[in-house]
Amino acid sequence: MSTAQIRRTHHDDIAVLEIDHPPVNALSQPVRAALLLAIETAEEDPEVRALVIHGAGRCFVAGADLHEFDRPALEPLLNDVLLQLEASTKPVIAALHGATLGGGLELALASHYRCATADVSLGFPEIKVGLIPGSGGTQRLPRLVGVAVALEMMLSGTPVDAARALELRLIDRRLDGVDVLAGALQYARELLARSAPPRRLSERSVNRKGLDPELFEKQHGRVAQEYPELLAPGYIIECVAASLIQPFRDALALSRRRFETCRTSVASKALRHLFFAARPKSQRAAKARISTAVSCDAAVHPHNVSIVGKAHFNVVNLASAVHVEEVLRPCLDPFHRPVQAPSDFDCD
Repeated sequence: MSTAQIRRTHHDDIAVLEIDHPPVNALSQPVRAALLLAIETAEEDPEVRALVIHGAGRCFVAGADLHEFDRPALEPLLNDVLLQLEASTKPVIAALHGATLGGGLELALASHYRCATADVSLGFPEIKVGLIPGSGGTQRLPRLVGVAVALEMMLSGTPVDAARALELRLIDRRLDGVDVLAGALQYARELLARSAPPRRLSERSVNRKGLDPELFEKQHGRVAQEYPELLAPGYIIECVAASLIQPFRDALALSRRRFETCRTSVASKALRHLFFAARPKSQRAAKARISTAVSCDAAVHPHNVSIVGKAHFNVVNLASAVHVEEVLRPCLDPFHRPVQAPSDFDCD
């Protein structure tokens, strides 16, 4: 079975679901819908004993489609797709290579096993556009790597490489000197040979051993200084704290609500529009769209705007840009640091 975004092939009793949505396999609505259908079909197929999720091209999945965040979410939500994937009665192996970011890492975490090539980069860069991981990242990551590491990854937005991921047990196997799909299929066969069951992070509890009782208070103090105008950092801390005390589904629902609040906030809208403005083909569109990122009540006369560039913040002249000092400067100040593009987000 194949769709425009998902190709399903069989390797004996292993179903490979390949996400093929160039350039970075962003999890847009058509991809989510096709992936959900492919998961359900594989689950019902008696000849399939295991699933491998694979990304075509240069990466696994580099995140969500940021274009979709300017309007209400379209079903199926990524949360729903990942819950269905995680509930599979057959082992699900994520075959990771290249950028595995944002929703891509959430997809990997919802899988039961993870293997990766040496070039993999895993992270949650959402904070750089004023968002939080909204599809289980704040809940599954602490259950896997611990609270302190999870907070650092999400609050910094900095990805980890294969060596660090293996050390953290974020991946189960590093694939050296082998094609990612070939390595994943071999790994899947080994899992089947030893009758390895599905492993669901949602069924784990967070390890409290060695947890600093003042960690959350310290992190709140830190983000209050570093990100005074952004909602996302405080919400990340809140949601990770909820992973310790709330049932998985309740904390997951909380993270979804907080994501929606961030998505519609002025700060996140501004940062997302400026991110797109950093790309040459988007600068013209940014002139027309940037005004939607800020309150219409602000009586300003714009001249310049600082935007995310490939390696650092640059200043460009936009005919109808936003007056930074009065509107955007508080949102942008925390981000006067190097930001990589395009791999931090979907740049389709």
